[in-house]
Order: sequence, then C-alpha cells, then structure tokens
Amino acid sequence: MEVERAVDNIDVAHVHFKTAMLRHNVAVYVAGGVPISELPREDWVREYYAYQMPAFYHALKVALARRSPYVTPDDVIGEAESS
Repeated sequence: MEVERAVDNIDVAHVHFKTAMLRHNVAVYVAGGVPISELPREDWVREYYAYQMPAFYHALKVALARRSPYVTPDDVIGEAESS
C-alpha cells in the first residue's frame, strides 16, 4: 500500500503519490536548494521530501493504523503525543 510506504519513508513513495502530495501541499521537496541549517531529525522529514506540517504525517499515520480516512484532530494530537 502506497500510504504505508509514504509514512515509513516519503522519499521511497511512488512518484505519482509524491506528485499528488506535492500538488495538494501535503509534502514539499527539500533537496532543491542550498540548506541554511541542518534539517530536523524527525520521521516526517527525509533527505529529499518532507511533509509540509508534522500534523499531515501524524494524520496519515493514524489513518493507516485505523485503516480509515476518518480521523479527528484529537486522534492526531493523541498519536503525536505518544510518539
């Protein structure tokens, strides 16, 4: 499943999936410029791509775990706090 791959490591997700995430501002390409500081060492940031906001990563993670696209802000906050 492509969502699993994107949650595990967004860099290795299928190009069509990454393109859709870029188009909808869920992800950003971070390898295109000269870094002004070190990238954070977080699960939602990888070498080439990162989630636009950590909440997007955590929402996908919760949706994947529940096998349902229906998640609430409280679900996401609970998951982020337990990580």
